[in-house]
Amino acid sequence: MNSQGKGQTMKAYDVTFYDIIQVDNGVASPARVGLGQDGTLWLDPNEVGIPPDQVKRVAECRGSGPMLLLDQVRDCIYVNAQAIARTEPDPKTRQEMTASTNNLLELLHRRKLHNATLRSN
Repeated sequence: MNSQGKGQTMKAYDVTFYDIIQVDNGVASPARVGLGQDGTLWLDPNEVGIPPDQVKRVAECRGSGPMLLLDQVRDCIYVNAQAIARTEPDPKTRQEMTASTNNLLELLHRRKLHNATLRSN
């Protein structure tokens, strides 16, 4: 996978993807999330409110760390959820986005720990 941010491309970025079910207002929908080896959280741009026609804007953002992850095998683009939250100008929205990504990261870490425990037993 390739990752882009600040005009740079990093190759072979190590991300583990998880297929999860999200429930929003009582409606369940599948989602694919990535957890980077460095703790970054990678989501579909729609999950953080970025429509497809605005993804190019993300690549041009000056966030901290890589902003986009290109999955050439699945022909998908993912965004760095934490970096997107940090670039949000509205403090309330930024706080909500940060809390949401932190909750999802905690869930993924618990899932990894649970899976590791199951494998060792």
